[in-house]
Amino acid sequence: MNTISKSLKNGGDLLKKYPNNVDIIFMDIDLNDENGFNVSKEIKKFDESVRIIFVSSSNKYIKKGYEIGVYRYLEKPLKYSLFKEAISSYLKECYKNEAILSIKCKCKIYFIKVDDILYLEVLKNDLTIHTEKGIYTFKSSMKEIESNLEEHNFFRCHKSYLINLMKVNMLDIENNIVFINQNSIIVSRYKIKLLREKLNSCLVDVII
Repeated sequence: MNTISKSLKNGGDLLKKYPNNVDIIFMDIDLNDENGFNVSKEIKKFDESVRIIFVSSSNKYIKKGYEIGVYRYLEKPLKYSLFKEAISSYLKECYKNEAILSIKCKCKIYFIKVDDILYLEVLKNDLTIHTEKGIYTFKSSMKEIESNLEEHNFFRCHKSYLINLMKVNMLDIENNIVFINQNSIIVSRYKIKLLREKLNSCLVDVII
């Protein structure tokens, strides 16, 4: 999932330079030239679908914010857990039938569609997620991600690999290798039988 962000200094600039296809706006109530309520009302006149999230050091404007249709109201200092909840809630609305994996890496949060993931591999402390649209590498452990993906037909075929069973092209039982998009992935010998059972349960054709 590609994400583009842009920051503007005041409400006037936002109204004059309003970008196309805006999904979410994080807005302070106290702007340099305007107040967030007036700017939000103006935006809603020409973009009803955009989600506006107010960020303020005071909670006294919460009721007024929701009265004009803001999506969320977050207090300063901004807590990561509440920020993540707001973004996750929005993504669930957009992708009601699609699972999204969110990963925080330093100052960035990545949102990856689970159905796009081919497989994951770990080398020391580096976790690499191979998807149909690109490759992402983070400082993380496989265990942290594995628990979130088990219910989505992912299988730990090796200590270094977690594969999407729905993306498997071929299982070579003799050589303990599984193929996904022309990538060969090692399978632990003691997991071959279980992997074959998992593939059959997912209605994937296994070629021997």
